[in-house]
Amino acid sequence: MKTNKRTKEQILKEIKGSGGIVSKIAQRLGINRKTLYNYRQKWPEIDEAIKEAEEDGLDLAENQLMNLVAMGDLKAIMYYLDNKGRRRGWGQKQQNIQLESSQPIQPIICFGDADDEPSGDPEKD
Repeated sequence: MKTNKRTKEQILKEIKGSGGIVSKIAQRLGINRKTLYNYRQKWPEIDEAIKEAEEDGLDLAENQLMNLVAMGDLKAIMYYLDNKGRRRGWGQKQQNIQLESSQPIQPIICFGDADDEPSGDPEKD
């Protein structure tokens, strides 16, 4: 019968450089994700190390994004402004405008008449 027991030290070693990606860590250890989740519950240091690895991965990605921004990559610039520049008015998040009225608003429908079209002569129009 095969056992998948790992020591805390083995797990901590495999977490380094993983970006905190659980499937990657489990694969490195030769265990399934569920087993790794059990280790996270058993040893809080494992959970903390995975969270720290996730932060390291985010730092790496943000660094690469800033490199692209510095090189003038328009998509990277727009992405950065859309996500980090909102307090300065950047971003595509639409604000909902609500009209409040005690009376229902009736639509105005206009039908044009062929005789009402401008003729192109300013004196006649």
